Amino acid sequence: MISLNTRTVAGPVSGEILRGRLPLPWALVPVKVTCQVFDRFGNKPWATMVERVLVQGKLNLDALLPRLRDGVQVLVVGQGVPARVVAADQDVRGSVTLAETFQIYETKE
Repeated sequence: MISLNTRTVAGPVSGEILRGRLPLPWALVPVKVTCQVFDRFGNKPWATMVERVLVQGKLNLDALLPRLRDGVQVLVVGQGVPARVVAADQDVRGSVTLAETFQIYETKE
């Protein structure tokens, strides 16, 4: 059985970008997203959460990391996968979005 689990994440980069080198170079980018949730009364209040995006590969990181800074707007499309990321004395468990498409919104001045 084939399962398709595609996520679209859009919002500002918010927080520390974790990096590692094994088994291949990677970066974990936190993106703040706004979503609507349903409560038990049928109301739809807005909530904010941080979605973790995983970017892999040396060439991808060389292209993206110099342009990433706190507050820059990004659009990411990829598959949601369960993961455990250990870096900088932090152990991050749960699910991450494995970036297939990563776009950075840059204003022209």
